[in-house]
Amino acid sequence: IVLDDAGTDSGMTGTDSGPRPDSGSPPTGCDRVGIACSPDRGCLTGECESRLGEYPIGGPSDPIQGHPDGDETVVNAAYFPNGYCTPNPLNYVNSGGCDPNDETSCGDCAACLNLGPDSTGQTLSMCFKTCEPSLTENTCPQDDQDCSLGSGVCIWGCGSDDECAVYRGDTNGDGEIDPYDATENPGGDHLVYDDAGWTCNTTTNRCEHPTPDGAEAGIPCELDSQCENYGRCIDEINYEWPGGYCLKFGCNVPGNECEGDGVCDTRLFGDPVCLSPCEVGATATADDDYSHARDCREGYSCSWDGASDAGADNGLCIPGNYNDVRTANTGTTCNTSGDGEECHSPFGMGQCRDWDGAEGPGGGYCTIFDCGAPGLDSDTICGDGAICAGVSMSVTTLCMQTCDTAADCTDGYGCWDTTPAGITTGGETICFAGCLEDSHCRSGETCVGGSMTTLGQCE
Repeated sequence: IVLDDAGTDSGMTGTDSGPRPDSGSPPTGCDRVGIACSPDRGCLTGECESRLGEYPIGGPSDPIQGHPDGDETVVNAAYFPNGYCTPNPLNYVNSGGCDPNDETSCGDCAACLNLGPDSTGQTLSMCFKTCEPSLTENTCPQDDQDCSLGSGVCIWGCGSDDECAVYRGDTNGDGEIDPYDATENPGGDHLVYDDAGWTCNTTTNRCEHPTPDGAEAGIPCELDSQCENYGRCIDEINYEWPGGYCLKFGCNVPGNECEGDGVCDTRLFGDPVCLSPCEVGATATADDDYSHARDCREGYSCSWDGASDAGADNGLCIPGNYNDVRTANTGTTCNTSGDGEECHSPFGMGQCRDWDGAEGPGGGYCTIFDCGAPGLDSDTICGDGAICAGVSMSVTTLCMQTCDTAADCTDGYGCWDTTPAGITTGGETICFAGCLEDSHCRSGETCVGGSMTTLGQCE
């Protein structure tokens, strides 16, 4: 999931203000990253990303509903209008693009961002210059760039108030966002002008809006403007968060603290983000209302913050997996591309997960993360035939299915003491999508590629 931390739902930003004035001496080191370039003069370090440029938003073929200057108004926008020197330019992750999961993928001066899929469904990524976010100044090398509050990298910034106010809404009401085109898709969804007081800060090149009364992390939403300033609506249509959910990235930046009861957390998203607090292990009080954590909205469970003891506000509200089955089915094969409905648990914490370095049949394994969190009974939460195991060098715990032999496990899984793989089970053998030696596999199978330092597969 790509979660932009500023701007509007449209994801359209840019400007043509140009590079900052030359200081008179050639840039060195990290100062060479993110600066302007062109195919002719290139970059002192890295490559020049110049494939993207100015483009129009709106017009007769894709009118902006509600625009104060008329529906056929054209808003000019741009990506990298002056070029961008980068260690790794825009490319597909699996075809030479940088790896968003590898912190070393872009070197010391940049970070890799997942830019989401293109029209073919392939994931795009690019290395962006790292920067120190600020609410009052532009800390990037070009005047038209925005130092992202969440990811702390220099991205393209807004160039006008109109860019901030335009988004594409579900104007045909079918629960999906399908771009409109007067000729190719006249039944699609229109661009819409959000008259909520959006402005483009000409210093930081960041979209801003007035914070509505009562706006804070966790409230339902459809638009960013319904959240606190610099907040983001993780809406139900695009992200399947029930009723939408206001959050805010970069809450560690001075002046950008969470509004109301919001809590600034770094564990769940990796970057500092405002979320709604809750108490781990506290379900709704009525038996017939088993559909959310007590302190969270309908459809939301309470995930441990990774640090607090049992009690009020030791967790954070995120989407849960609630159904009529309250007994965990740890170890059941599941589809990681789905919503995890196959995975049951008390407290809505069932998840379908795969494991780094180990590929299981069907793609996933039903488990519960943080089964040992304060406020939960780690002896019973995982269900019969399962234990709450620990992850080495981490506060994370997870439910794992126990076994005597691999025959007790789903096809393709081995049965072994996974301590060498970093999962501590107190000496119990568990079903896991990997192996180190043939004895971990079923009779007649071998552990292909396994060693005491490398996970193999039972085949």
